[in-house]
Amino acid sequence: MKIDKNYKGLRFENGNYYLSGGISTKESLIIDLDAWLIVELGIKAGRGIEAGRSIEVGEGIEVGEGIEAGEGIKAGRGIEVGDGIEAGEGIKAGDGIKAGWGIKAGRGIEAGLSIKCKKIISFSFQLFAGICTWRKVADDDKVIECQYVKGGTVEYGIVKKI
Repeated sequence: MKIDKNYKGLRFENGNYYLSGGISTKESLIIDLDAWLIVELGIKAGRGIEAGRSIEVGEGIEVGEGIEAGEGIKAGRGIEVGDGIEAGEGIKAGDGIKAGWGIKAGRGIEAGLSIKCKKIISFSFQLFAGICTWRKVADDDKVIECQYVKGGTVEYGIVKKI
């Protein structure tokens, strides 16, 4: 499935593209836009998501394979991906971030709950895990589980190497 400027229901306001509702496809999702795509609800793709710029969703992002965004990825809830997550700038999730393989952000990573992947978490500046604001945070909420943390500084969270 491809979303471009002519996609039905897409509107352009204040320098961003907006889509009411959510996006669901069993295939890969290609986002070919020259600005942020802001989706009211969630995105579910059976395969991968590729965006030249950035993605923001009100709910969660669930992908069977990988996510790649030229700039940032933001989700009001969690981000769950079968393979890897890569963003040219930052990654932000209201709940947790889970990737089957690696997570890479050009700048920082911020998660309301834990961050888990099987390989490397790579970022340039700061990482925050377990910064939940809607309930008391337990140590399990702060876990950053991976083989290796590369790049910046873990400012908040508990690194658990697997």
